[in-house]
Amino acid sequence: MTRDLLLPHDKNHIGFSFKAIHYTHGNSIRYRWKLSGIDKDWTPSSTSHEATYGNLFPGKYSFSVKASIDENWDVEPITLSFEIDQPYWEKWWFKFMYYSIISLMIIIVFLLLLSD
Repeated sequence: MTRDLLLPHDKNHIGFSFKAIHYTHGNSIRYRWKLSGIDKDWTPSSTSHEATYGNLFPGKYSFSVKASIDENWDVEPITLSFEIDQPYWEKWWFKFMYYSIISLMIIIVFLLLLSD
């Protein structure tokens, strides 16, 4: 069972560390990765086994990584899905409460002015 990771809006600087193991060609392993919604295509082949993304907007993302020793990228990627939650002031219930309170205050002021 896989569960998506839900992160609060202020935890939007994400780093990934990954490592493939090969007993005879351990130093020849190359990686490619992409973050859906940010990267349009896979990154160029690299020996780096870390990826960092900063200031991600609220929304759903999937990070995928592939490893290869012979530049054959027809392998199934490892994928991690996660979501960055909206801040509370952007959620529908907060907006509803905010505008309801403002409307109520305007109505009360209007009624007080009419009663004089």
